[in-house]
Amino acid sequence: MNLCTRTILLFPLTLIFPIHLIGQRGVESIGVASRVQLTQDVNAWHFSSASSEQAWLRVEGRSLRTASSRELALPAGFLETRMSSAENFLCVKSLLKIADGERILRLKILSTPDLEPQAIVERKQAFDASIPSVIVSEQGGRIILAENASGRISFYDDRGKMEKSIELFPGADYDLERTLQMDVSADGTELVVLASRRGASPRESEAMEPAGEPHIFLFSATGNELWRRPLALDSGYELSVSPGGKVIAAGSYTMTIDGSMTRRTSFFNARGELLSETDFLFDHCRFSDSVDTLILSNKRSVVSVAVASGQTLWRHEVEAREDIIAGLALSPSGGRVVLLVARNTYSDGGFIFSSPRLEMLSNTGSLVERIDFAGQQFFQPGLHVANGEIWLGFKNEFIKLAVK
Repeated sequence: MNLCTRTILLFPLTLIFPIHLIGQRGVESIGVASRVQLTQDVNAWHFSSASSEQAWLRVEGRSLRTASSRELALPAGFLETRMSSAENFLCVKSLLKIADGERILRLKILSTPDLEPQAIVERKQAFDASIPSVIVSEQGGRIILAENASGRISFYDDRGKMEKSIELFPGADYDLERTLQMDVSADGTELVVLASRRGASPRESEAMEPAGEPHIFLFSATGNELWRRPLALDSGYELSVSPGGKVIAAGSYTMTIDGSMTRRTSFFNARGELLSETDFLFDHCRFSDSVDTLILSNKRSVVSVAVASGQTLWRHEVEAREDIIAGLALSPSGGRVVLLVARNTYSDGGFIFSSPRLEMLSNTGSLVERIDFAGQQFFQPGLHVANGEIWLGFKNEFIKLAVK
């Protein structure tokens, strides 16, 4: 896998090469609405939820381009791109080497789809420090940086000026093993953070303090801490906040020296009150429109959970042991759960997903459709469901399915 990707395209998806697929179960009527063949390998897909006619994709090359042929050269030292929740803003992250061996982390904020520059943030990056993670907010393209080793969160305004920098655990040691996750509400008004005081170690190990002491934090868009709550288990895992910010799902676990693990996902409301818990630890999370149920998946299973009680309503398992759930999507009505399942293997110096298939589940967890995509591969999952369509992004092809 070549991580030195260099181009993002925003282009209209046209109806070409129409063919029909018949699912294994045949319950749904699914056909291929369009296919777009690509000559360059796509490293990652960013689908736009705001328009059914456009999709973001990143491929190898040296520029950012749009459907209107707007082009912007990517900088040397390019690392990644991040988009805001409604795809109105794009952050281009790069690491620049300057004189005397110093490094500069550079973040360029652009509006979409015209790629108009909004702000630039530059800061020194120490060689022994991990690269900060970044969130791009719908609040004018504000960015928030998180440094796990120091446990610091920095808030920037829409001009790229730092407004506030906060240590989550004042006096705690510098710790590269500290967990720190961020998620933001759809409108960008609230930031949720899952962070531990220190890196955790297995119980019964020789570590003086094996518990990482993970906490959930809620901040305003400008960095005012609204509340924090401790989690009972030793290490934080994944974090997800509902689009409206009403429900927060936080995963945590405790490991023992013999390898056994206690898993938990806790659900909080916007006031920081614990609603319920489940022993399912998730990698992907999707909320229903009413936010009364969640769809959670790990590598092998997907469950529907009632937020108020933590009760598992149904469970679906992936059949083959070598297959994993790479992507999860929920139809706007909540009537269908869509899984992208594939095998993750090491090839040519990197990991790649192969032998992908689509599994469609009913709102009771029954498998109603399965479609295999023989010969397709992808580096990162590209899956989007909206308006009776399923969008799939592979390494060299975009496929749009129509569901009737």
